[in-house]
Order: sequence, then structure tokens, then C-alpha cells
Amino acid sequence: MALAEGIQILPRSPSRHVKKATGSETFRKTAVASVEPRTTIAALERAYAGYAAEVRFSEVGLAAFLLRHDIDTGRSPLWFSGDEPVAIALLGLREEDAWIGAFGVASSFRGRGLSHGFFEEVMAEARTAGVSHIELEVLEENLAARAVYERAGFLATREIKVLERAGRATASAESALVPAHELATRIIEPPGTTWQNRIRTILRLENLLACVAGVPQRPDAFVFFARYDDRLVLYLADGQPGALGTLVDGIARPYERMLAHNIRRGSACDVALEAIGFETIHTGLVMERTL
Repeated sequence: MALAEGIQILPRSPSRHVKKATGSETFRKTAVASVEPRTTIAALERAYAGYAAEVRFSEVGLAAFLLRHDIDTGRSPLWFSGDEPVAIALLGLREEDAWIGAFGVASSFRGRGLSHGFFEEVMAEARTAGVSHIELEVLEENLAARAVYERAGFLATREIKVLERAGRATASAESALVPAHELATRIIEPPGTTWQNRIRTILRLENLLACVAGVPQRPDAFVFFARYDDRLVLYLADGQPGALGTLVDGIARPYERMLAHNIRRGSACDVALEAIGFETIHTGLVMERTL
């Protein structure tokens, strides 16, 4: 399959073997850049098996994710036991900032202390890249992962939520669309916006849409969103809670399911969405550290 336009094919990284600190088993160590997309997908599926939130990728979806989030596949570690993927991480890099967009160990290799050593490898890649700050998100209930991150010096800096609203029979007055790229030049990104929801990230969505309440030059509220086959996803929204709630109501089609990812707890967006019937389905933490 051809990768999505804009994906850079990095030179294949040489594989090497490493010994696990707690035993004699040897793992083959390489990077995501060294394997085919289907192998990366298989590694991600194994790493997230049993995860509270389902993780699914197609090859096209994976390519778009890597591009949108500035994942450096040459610095994203991937370990194998024979031909079996053992652990994978996706490392995003932007100037002096880094983001761990995926991290996991296959279920059959969990409980052996492998996570700590593998995470050290991810951190080493970030240091080599010259970044000074690194962040990630983790489900609040994922105590095992949080322990790995805390041991590596990460601190929880804010709480985030995933919210959902089931489709309704009727929609409110329709909100008028505005060009997303033009709106992006006029608004201030809300403090604490996660890597996945930042303007730099979402402007790479081919299906990105935007609406405003009030004067476009100085809106009372704004929302960036995209439609998919079975849902509408809110990526970035802010403004006066009342105006924002009305705006979000106005983009909903009848019976359209709506999701909002990585919304900061207690933010104007959180208040507005709960007021119009959104419910929290997952809670998480943003964790950060300096390097």
C-alpha cells in the first residue's frame, strides 16, 4: 500500500539485540521506520490488547496519524522476540518538545519488568533528539502505566476527559461554517491543549471543519471538528460556556453521535459540553517532565 502523501520514508534502522536485565531472553531492537505499516499495526494491537479504550488502525489511518502528530518513526522503538512484536512506542517531535503518542508491551510479556527498560529506551531517543520537554496522556485507571511514567520522573499536570453524547432526534438551529485555516489565525489556543488537539495537529486533518459564535475576528466561542461515518469528533473548542454550548448543539445532525477527546477538566469546554448533555466516558491525566 502506498503511504499517504507527505509521509517521509526514513532510512531503515539497523537491528540489534539486547538482553533483558532480569533474564536470559534476547530481544531484537529496531525502530518503526524499519518495518512495514502492517507490522506496526500488529505491534500496536498487541500492545493495547485489553486496554480500556479500543485502539484500531488501518494502514491509511496509521499513515495519517504519523504525519498529523509529527511522529519520528526512526526514533520510535520497536522490540521483537523472534518475529513476535514485544513492545512499541511512537515518539512525536516538534522543535524542543516531544510527545509519546503510544507506548505498550504485548500482554504475553507483561509482568516481567520489561516496561521500565523499554521506556528508558524511549527517553534515550528523546534526549538524543535534543528536546527539553516531553509529555504524554494516560488513562487515570491505568495504574501500571502511571507507575512506569512516575518512575521515569513524569508528573501529572492536569486532568482530561473524553466525553460523549448520543444522537438526538432533532438538532438546534444550524451553526454556520467558517474556513478552518482562516479561523486558526484569529484565535488563541486554550492553555493546556494536548498535543493531539493543538492547532498545528488538527490543521492536517483533510476533513476539518470550524464554526464560530459572534464576530469571526473576535468570536464569543469557536469549535473545530470533523465528521466520520458513525460520529462527529470535537477537537478544539473554547469560549463563553453558554455560547459554546449553543454552537456545539448547532453543528449536530439528527441522531449524530458526538465525541470530544482530551478536554481539560473544569475548562469552559468541559462546562459547556456537560450543560448540553455530554457524559464523561473516560478520564485521564497529562503527564510531563523536562529533560
